[in-house]
Amino acid sequence: MRGEELLVATGRAPVIADLGLASAGVDLTDRGFIWVDDHLRTTAGHVWAAGDVAGSPQFTHASWHDFRILKANFDHGEAVTRGRIVPYTVFITPELARVGITEAQARAQGRNVAIGKIPVSAIPRAKTLHDTTGTWKAIVDADTDLILGGALLGHNAGEVISTLQMAMLGALPYQQVRDAPFTHPTMGEGLNLLFDALDDQRQQGHGKTSPVQTPSG
Repeated sequence: MRGEELLVATGRAPVIADLGLASAGVDLTDRGFIWVDDHLRTTAGHVWAAGDVAGSPQFTHASWHDFRILKANFDHGEAVTRGRIVPYTVFITPELARVGITEAQARAQGRNVAIGKIPVSAIPRAKTLHDTTGTWKAIVDADTDLILGGALLGHNAGEVISTLQMAMLGALPYQQVRDAPFTHPTMGEGLNLLFDALDDQRQQGHGKTSPVQTPSG
């Protein structure tokens, strides 16, 4: 393997050495972050922590969501971090966006998975933009048809990943996304093709395709 540049990312550590946390009764995790529960409460009464220092995903949007949780709880709410789905985007060229779990993580959990994968060159909008670099991949639970995660490398991936996030938050079966009439031509329309590709794989012996589920009401 050859390359011109090497990026080494060693991670970040919380800056807490001078805060006197032990004196205040605030415990740390094994990784050195402030321990918090699902409500972002620490082990000390009336002390809360949020963002990177609390071990939240190290993204600005995750810290902002922590703030919303704290604001709700300060107003006598019961907001929690449990179960939230946090996507992220690496703003390189082309963009790399991810949400949910990876194929390897899904298989490690013992899940029966189905995979959809397409080159960005298959998406009509990418062709009109003459920007066809990249690959899209989606991971689906083959037993429930629910979307477990996705990785999108390509133009505007950071915008399209939010559509997958919304489908996951709404617990939509992947067929609802596959058959949605997205605006043409947009990059989001590529989700039709992505889940069509998943169907192709299942029909080739990797698991049968479930019928489309329609919303009730």
